[in-house]
Amino acid sequence: MDDKISVPLSPEQRDLLLKYESYFANHDLYRMVSIAAKKGKKYEIYFSEEELDDFLEQIAEFCNNEEDEDTQFELDDLYDYFEQHINTFNDSYSEYSNNTGAVCILKVLLAGSGKVWRKIAIREGQTLHALHDMIFVAFDREEEHLYSFFFPHSLQKKLNVRKIYQSSEEYTHPYACEDQGPFSSEGNDASKATIESLGLKEGQIFFYVFDFGDEWWHQITVEKTDGIADDGEYPRIVERKGESPEQYDYSDE
Repeated sequence: MDDKISVPLSPEQRDLLLKYESYFANHDLYRMVSIAAKKGKKYEIYFSEEELDDFLEQIAEFCNNEEDEDTQFELDDLYDYFEQHINTFNDSYSEYSNNTGAVCILKVLLAGSGKVWRKIAIREGQTLHALHDMIFVAFDREEEHLYSFFFPHSLQKKLNVRKIYQSSEEYTHPYACEDQGPFSSEGNDASKATIESLGLKEGQIFFYVFDFGDEWWHQITVEKTDGIADDGEYPRIVERKGESPEQYDYSDE
């Protein structure tokens, strides 16, 4: 179970979830609760990252549809409890990322947004996954999704999705490297790719897509590769322009 984490449940937490048997959209998730092994005074469930994400969405749905206010609070607390364990997966992807080397300045332009961009300072020893995490924060996103970075084999100054897919070196979310589902990828593991290993040049352009469903595309321009690091945290946002769009558009609902 190297790709899974254990989440302990108290009897009260488990009993609360068992009440929603008929409301689970994915019965396999309910079954994980119902057959959970008891260890000591608690029950233990093993989740992959995708299963834990789905479980969080399920609890959020229960909470939104629950009319009893006290039960809503219980579900909200349960959501927060499960959400804390997501960091375990994020931490496991940070072992190859180190706060070392020169500082690179990357301008991340949100495609189709006009002029919404962020400049991010990141060190050579840090990884593309660390860059993804900072882009997520920079554009005020709420829910994690899979992603990929694309480095075109030839000069490409404008976004052309077809050409990008046809002729680029891809670095993707570590889960997409392992997944056998519709969003599986043969790309390189972004959590193991340091900025230094990419051999970036000033003026170079590469691309990043977040959420394989909604496809938020970004054009990234390398502005500097030899900056001197200070004592601040990296990666970090050093300049920004424009308001971040909502991750999900509910205007038609």
